Amino acid sequence: MAPALNLMHSTNRRWRYRIVRAQQLDWTRLRSDLEQIFPPSEWVIRLNTLSGSLIIMRIGNLSPQLGQDLTGMVRDGVRQQLIRQRIVVSETPLSPTEVVRPVSAQSRSWMRDSARCLANALSMSLSLSALLTSLALFLLGFIGLFLPLSPGVWLLMLATLVFDLALTVRRPFVGAI
Repeated sequence: MAPALNLMHSTNRRWRYRIVRAQQLDWTRLRSDLEQIFPPSEWVIRLNTLSGSLIIMRIGNLSPQLGQDLTGMVRDGVRQQLIRQRIVVSETPLSPTEVVRPVSAQSRSWMRDSARCLANALSMSLSLSALLTSLALFLLGFIGLFLPLSPGVWLLMLATLVFDLALTVRRPFVGAI
């Protein structure tokens, strides 16, 4: 795997990066190169060689210029200095993405949760009953196929419908299959 520059935490004045799989990195050279881009009068740079982390903080009352993306500027500056040391990192940041539904305090009441739990238990018991009924109908229909004048085919078709009903009853409570 190639070296990676991961943004671990950021605010509007502070960025914490972790440099992963960069064993040949010269930390003293990185510090001096970063101080050329981020002058010490406006920025604070902290390096932690043991954990491979880099913290860049903006100090003072300097406000960004209109339309200036400070996070992109800081990342590009660090990336360019890593490239100068022949450590190639991706141009687009690789970060894990997690999609979370917004949950408000009012929508997740105990009554709603208990009603969903009760409906889930009822659905499970109904589904198991339908599955057992479907199994019994299948066995009777299968035996009925060999007996003359018995409704074996019709029992097999009914067993299929009951089995489909059992799956349909459980579908709202299980994830995508």
